[in-house]
Amino acid sequence: MRNNFLGILILFLGILIIVCQSQTTKKSKVSSQNTSSRRCQKPKNGQHICFCGKNKTEFDRLKGEKCVLGKIVQPSAQSKPAALRLTTKPIHQSARDDNEKLLGCSGLIFKPSTDEDRKAYVPLRNVSVEAWIDSFAADVTLTQVFFNQEENNIEAIYVFPIEENAAVYSFTAQIDDRTITATLKEKKVAEEEYDSAIKQGQTAVLMRQSKKTLDTFTINIGALPPGKECRVKIQYVTELDLIDGSSIRFVVPTTIAPRYNPSLGHLQSPDNTNSEYVQKTPYSMWFQAHVLRNEQYKITQVANLSHAVNVSMSPKSIDVSLQGIALDRDIILDIDLPNNRPMTHVSIEQYNDTSNHAILLAFTPSLSDLMKVSSDNNEANTEFIFIVDCSGSMSEGSRIGLAKEALLLFIRSLPVGSHFNIIRFGSRFDILFKDEVLTTVYNEETAKKAEVLTNSISADFGGTELLEPLKYLKDHPPIDNRSRQIFLLTDGEISNTDEVIELCRSMSSSTRIFSFGLGDSASRSLVKGLARTTNGYFIFIPPNAKVDTYVGSQFGRALQPSLVNARLEWHGLSTNGSQAPKTIPPIYVDDRVLVYQLLEGNELKGHNISVDLMIGEQKINSIQLNSNIVQKKDTIRRLAAKALIQELQHENYNVQQQQQNKYYSNEDSSTENNSTEDNSSKNNSTLEQRITNLSLNHQILSPYTAFVGVETTSPKNNNTYSKVRHTPIQISNDVKQLLNFQPSYQSSRYSALAPRPSAKWRSSSYNDRGNYQSFQFGLAGPPGPSSMSGYISYNRIAFTTTSISTTTSSLLSTDPVRWLVNQQLFSGAWLLNDKEIKMLTKGKTLSTFTSTITQNRDALSTALAVAVLETKYADQKNLWNAVVAKGRKQLENFGVKNDQIDILINDMKKKL
Repeated sequence: MRNNFLGILILFLGILIIVCQSQTTKKSKVSSQNTSSRRCQKPKNGQHICFCGKNKTEFDRLKGEKCVLGKIVQPSAQSKPAALRLTTKPIHQSARDDNEKLLGCSGLIFKPSTDEDRKAYVPLRNVSVEAWIDSFAADVTLTQVFFNQEENNIEAIYVFPIEENAAVYSFTAQIDDRTITATLKEKKVAEEEYDSAIKQGQTAVLMRQSKKTLDTFTINIGALPPGKECRVKIQYVTELDLIDGSSIRFVVPTTIAPRYNPSLGHLQSPDNTNSEYVQKTPYSMWFQAHVLRNEQYKITQVANLSHAVNVSMSPKSIDVSLQGIALDRDIILDIDLPNNRPMTHVSIEQYNDTSNHAILLAFTPSLSDLMKVSSDNNEANTEFIFIVDCSGSMSEGSRIGLAKEALLLFIRSLPVGSHFNIIRFGSRFDILFKDEVLTTVYNEETAKKAEVLTNSISADFGGTELLEPLKYLKDHPPIDNRSRQIFLLTDGEISNTDEVIELCRSMSSSTRIFSFGLGDSASRSLVKGLARTTNGYFIFIPPNAKVDTYVGSQFGRALQPSLVNARLEWHGLSTNGSQAPKTIPPIYVDDRVLVYQLLEGNELKGHNISVDLMIGEQKINSIQLNSNIVQKKDTIRRLAAKALIQELQHENYNVQQQQQNKYYSNEDSSTENNSTEDNSSKNNSTLEQRITNLSLNHQILSPYTAFVGVETTSPKNNNTYSKVRHTPIQISNDVKQLLNFQPSYQSSRYSALAPRPSAKWRSSSYNDRGNYQSFQFGLAGPPGPSSMSGYISYNRIAFTTTSISTTTSSLLSTDPVRWLVNQQLFSGAWLLNDKEIKMLTKGKTLSTFTSTITQNRDALSTALAVAVLETKYADQKNLWNAVVAKGRKQLENFGVKNDQIDILINDMKKKL
């Protein structure tokens, strides 16, 4: 009995082992199949291809397909991938209202999104940029990949930035193996063609440029079928800016800052769309630039100021690349130029395979060129007005800190006896010296008041309304034949760029604006336009930069002589051609001016053509045109046409302003007024038509034209209903607080011609997994404290003789230039003690630098400081130039004769 029991037990255990082995084998097979299903390629082109089972059948994970036991399972409506689906989980981050009227209330009110929002997907998958940079310009290809993973047709809308002086010349879209080549047409015609196509279920594309801001562009991809990818390719050429006479700068704008609309009293989505601003997006950018090394410009070095890059070099080019970067700050490349390059440059192109030619002339005058025609600059007859943006958006990142640093250095650098004032602006504006005359004399008392104000500046003025303080300045022009220099510091987050620029243009006869763009996403159209229209200069200061160098450079330009009223004299031409710009702007030392000329007909053949740069009757420079260097390209022609269009745009705005002015007149209407109105309307229409004709003739986009393309090779889609999907815009890297007012997602399609609905505002983000997070809210609390950056934290009270702190002593050993700038008294003197002199001169004492010219210790100390800066730190001249000028003038006040100042300083340089 017992033996039978043991036998049954052994048999049972054997069967159990066999069963377990069988289950293990099955699990192993499933595991093997699952392992094979995980063999995937890298996601690209809107797909994530993986392989399923032994046969390695392809499936697309982005479509929600799965591999189960060697078979592909299609997704249900509820099982689509969550990576791009909208959710309502709020992000836990403080938010601030940029509208001053709502400041002072604390807390956020979160509201869930609609059911329609939860089903919406972001159609943009990735962005790539490839650029070819050659001396003065770049040819750029921008590719955007969209994919419709919904069950219905969608209309994808994306608003993005491009440099405002870029000439967009091509727009194509590829779906499967079919290419839609868009055609440039009048804007209204293009919009009608686009709307007609998508109403019939045809896939169509549309690209437009904003009339208001000029640096924002919108593309629409209509009736994109489910499961289809659309690759959009945009091509444009753009000028490169010359930086401090030593490098050229290439910038790819990637983000649009939320812009304040004064007429609405709150932030506004770009270009009248419902695009949302978010902190993270599921799409990223790939970037590659090829810097050509031609015979004239043997480029040796490329520096990236915004990102870490991969660099490779060959005899013909320097290649720079980036992968997977967020679109949260502009890409900035600085390309160092050789020191021995020519100061003039000419390029000639033959276009359209005809005898038409486009010519580019570049002039970079030296200081000796400017001194030929410059007159003495009477600084006492100059007004310096500092306009500082104190709106709520300036609290982001280091913007307000940069502004305070800049302002403190400005105050220290002003010439004694000049006139100045400070204006802060936001939803309101405030003037420091509220006298009957707009500016006050610069002396020790007023300088201290200005510094006290500067140290107390905060980003607490609400919205960004720049127009009103500028109107006030126009109503209070300079007096007594003074000239006016305005230094404007802003993040440029306004929507009425065109109004602001043209108001400044109307003041350009007596006023120059030197504009500073602060932060990652300052409006390049605004900052450049303010300087260009008033014959000033612009600079963009990225976050974490040493702002004093930029300030010194700008201030130096404001004080130095410039070539004004320059003109070109052409010799050997039978026709005048079309020159842009018609009026050459002021040219500064180590600055460059580009002049284009379009010639029709065979003007160059057999002609001896030369060009002279003239000031009055004085010839500054001359260029001989060589017909043997003609290339068959379209770059110069496109840039020339763009420059002509920009000039006409400003004329067009002036005509519009004349029409609007009649509403502010108190006089009764008359036949004469009606006649004037009719003439203004006719002029306005004529200018728009001239812009349109230039745009169409040279095939470059303008605010009055648009690219449109319709797919005609595939059968029409019976489903004519499309859901609108606005691509969210990633906010800039230096924005630390979430923006409060954002437009709500719209789920029904609106015609390109129909007015958009009024915006509901909310804020959105993507978390680290790419999930879309959206919430609406009400009132926000006041902004948190902003941090200072740079050396402002150890800046002494200006113009005092307080003892040196441990921090400033440390600064003397680590950064002597900034230490000396901080140590200068209001008068321009440096009162250095023995320890400081030893640290500056490697152990020497003041007795080493005695002179027969003067025995005044303060004069010797001041002359020594000047000698140290000019000798040891010549490469930082932008930083110390203004304070050295004040120091030299103070030596006269110490009794040193004007003709002996250089002798005294040069003698000290030898002893150093």
